[in-house]
Amino acid sequence: MSKPCIIAIGGPTCSGKSLLSNSLADNLTDAAVISMDSYYRDLTKVDSAELESWNFDHPASLDYNLLVEDISRLAAGRSILKPIYRYPSHTRAAEGIEVIPGAYIILDGLYALYWEAVLDYCQLKVFVSVPDAVCLQRRLRRDPVERGFTTDYIEMQYQETVRPMYQKYVHYTRERADLILNGEDEIKLSVESILNMLAKIGK
Repeated sequence: MSKPCIIAIGGPTCSGKSLLSNSLADNLTDAAVISMDSYYRDLTKVDSAELESWNFDHPASLDYNLLVEDISRLAAGRSILKPIYRYPSHTRAAEGIEVIPGAYIILDGLYALYWEAVLDYCQLKVFVSVPDAVCLQRRLRRDPVERGFTTDYIEMQYQETVRPMYQKYVHYTRERADLILNGEDEIKLSVESILNMLAKIGK
């Protein structure tokens, strides 16, 4: 059974991680993208008062155990059922999406470089860096469309949890990266940088 090369792509919110991950997948043979956003915890049983103050930018907002289990299965060449997370209800669908590992697995997420148990399975670690002001403007464009959030909610969330959690938990993970990219660069150049790095490590 063949085992995939796992590439972790982390960085701040709206730094371009997903665009880079999908563009990279398009330039690789037999690659699948796993978004860590799929692993948010199901909050069906959380009451409305607690939900209003829920910190979606803290590492604990993700289902760590399921994430590590799925990455370990993929690393061993075994398929998984990737969760489907529903915005803005913050619930997980009963069904999942089957992912059959091929030559490459690309793990995309805010905390892609955070947990050692995840990094142990990764052959290449990439951090995408973007100025804070750019992240906020991109989030203001994205979240109303993709997640149904209002502008006021987005700005409040950014100031109260997004920025503080990035500074506390995510910023330092760039030190774990094999490659640091500028999220404002042309996507083609960033993809080429990763492909060159993969060639150097023989993947």
